[in-house]
Amino acid sequence: MAGERRQDPRFKLTRAILERVRKEFDRLEEEYAKQKQQEAENLHNSLAEAIAGHRPSIETLLFVLEMLRFEALQDRYYDLFARPSDKPPASMTIERE
Repeated sequence: MAGERRQDPRFKLTRAILERVRKEFDRLEEEYAKQKQQEAENLHNSLAEAIAGHRPSIETLLFVLEMLRFEALQDRYYDLFARPSDKPPASMTIERE
């Protein structure tokens, strides 16, 4: 039965189509990965240039990077879990007691 199915022209056509789809998917996945890598390199270079221009202390640099991380994650958390009316303004300040 399985041998007969493999001889069916529709089976061969289906396999050929699936193989082409897989190859196209792999190509698109590789292209996307290259684009994301280039985006990361560009962002890194821009940030490195800005940091070099300001010449902050290591403590200040790490603090600012952690603030950026917090703000980026906070926005993402609100996008994922909060109702639109719950979202605070993008430029929130952290109050300390």
